[in-house]
Amino acid sequence: MVIDVPEQQIIDQDLWNRVKSVQGKYTPTSKKKLTECSRPKHLFSYLIRCGYCSGGMSMISKLRYGCSTTRNKGTCSNRRSRKRTELETLVIVSFKRAIDE
Repeated sequence: MVIDVPEQQIIDQDLWNRVKSVQGKYTPTSKKKLTECSRPKHLFSYLIRCGYCSGGMSMISKLRYGCSTTRNKGTCSNRRSRKRTELETLVIVSFKRAIDE
């Protein structure tokens, strides 16, 4: 059961509506849970950049990252790929070193 109690609102309704419109598909009444909505599948998805062109890196196979610009536009010369697990390990080790210094 849901009961509206507007006098106990913490956030005004206009702000709530704007946030919900940005969140897209998910609403409390939708049949999908927030955990079922589209989210990155890997730790550094959307964060890794190509060292040659600064374009995004994406999964080019089940296990490997590669330059998206090379594959989609052909304007980058970086044809190398890297195992996802190796790349994630390198980034985490680098973070740890930076914190320890």
